[in-house]
Amino acid sequence: MAVKRNLSAHGMLPVHIAPCGMNCRLCVAYTREKNPCPGCRGLDRGKPKTRFLCRIRLCTERGEGKYCFRCGSFPCDWLDHLDRRYRRKYSMSMCDNLERIRASGVRKFLREEKVRWSCPGCGRILSVHRAKCLSCGRRWRSDAPHVLPESDAVRSRRRKVTLSRSAQAAKRKGRGSPFR
Repeated sequence: MAVKRNLSAHGMLPVHIAPCGMNCRLCVAYTREKNPCPGCRGLDRGKPKTRFLCRIRLCTERGEGKYCFRCGSFPCDWLDHLDRRYRRKYSMSMCDNLERIRASGVRKFLREEKVRWSCPGCGRILSVHRAKCLSCGRRWRSDAPHVLPESDAVRSRRRKVTLSRSAQAAKRKGRGSPFR
C-alpha cells in the first residue's frame, strides 16, 4: 500500500535529522510514494538496505549523543566521505548541518531548513537529490556541479581530528610490537 507523504515544509521535525546531519525529509527515498523510507531514526521495517546497514547510523562511538558532533572523532572517515560526496554532488554538507545544530540547536536549524528547502514556486519541500521540485516541476538547482566550500568550523575540526589521528599513529608506531 502506497503512503501519501505530506511534502509541505511545515512537517520537518527533530526526528527527521539523522545522526550524520542529513535531513531525511529532503531525501528522495523519504518523499517517494511507493515504499518510502521512514527516515534514519524511523522504524527499521521498510528501510532501504543502505540505510538499514548504515555504519554512521549504527555507530556506537557517539555514545548517548543523538548526533555525530558529540563524538570525539567528529568528523570520522565515514562522515567525511559522505560529506565530501554531498558537497560535490548536491551542494549540501552534513558537517555544516551538524555544526549549525551544535551552535544554535535543532529547532533553529529546522526553522532555517524550512526556508532554505521550500520550493519558490509552490512552497512544498524540495529534495536534495533532485534539481526540480517533486511537486510542481520547477527547476531550483542547475545540473552543473557546484562544490559547496567547507565552512571554517568544519575545516578546523577536520584539521584537529587529523592531527589527533596522526599523533595516535605515531604513538602506536613508537611502541613497536608486543610480540617480539
